[in-house]
Amino acid sequence: MNANIVVFLKNVKQGKTKNWLTFEICVGRFDVNKKYIVDFCGTDIDSCVPLRSEQKVRLKELFVEDFGYAPYNIEEAKEIVGNGKQYVINE
Repeated sequence: MNANIVVFLKNVKQGKTKNWLTFEICVGRFDVNKKYIVDFCGTDIDSCVPLRSEQKVRLKELFVEDFGYAPYNIEEAKEIVGNGKQYVINE
């Protein structure tokens, strides 16, 4: 039986450079009170979220759809996240 994993974006800030975004997320399939940090630059995603590699690839693809590629406008990114953005990833 396949289940979905829901990723809730809680916050975003400028990453190490303007070519990176750092997200604070929660994952609905795990402890929804635990926050994970995800660093994203458009071509790479770095995170300690316990997702399989293909799920991380899918999360990166979803980020690219919404946030595009670097350099990022942090105000636009905050507006997207501020609207309660969430993603569903098929397991």
